[in-house]
Amino acid sequence: IDDLSDIKETDLASLIGNMLDNAVEAEENVSDKRIELHFFNKNDNRIIICKNNIEKSVLTENRELKTSKKQKIGHGFGHQIIKDIAEKYNGLSDFFEDNGMFCVQIVLPKKQNNDNKVNHVINDSL
Repeated sequence: IDDLSDIKETDLASLIGNMLDNAVEAEENVSDKRIELHFFNKNDNRIIICKNNIEKSVLTENRELKTSKKQKIGHGFGHQIIKDIAEKYNGLSDFFEDNGMFCVQIVLPKKQNNDNKVNHVINDSL
């Protein structure tokens, strides 16, 4: 992935941390555990994708990605944090499913193009 110096370290840590925390927690409930984290460039954008195996669709039953924890207070904010950080840097976030995996994709314009908002999310599966 290209230079990330335009992204505050705390934002980058929060972005990737929330993506991985959600994936690790989701993997506790599946028999075939697998998490993938990809970083790459495409069309003048920096792409971060985190994927984890799922046994059944998450989005069919929980499109808003609300927490399923019994203790709701203090939980269920990870996906919103991811969206907010992506938007802060003129990027986009997308949550989708592909080939039995739950996917979180972040698209951030390259530093030199940071004034140009990303116009679409690239759903290229790896």
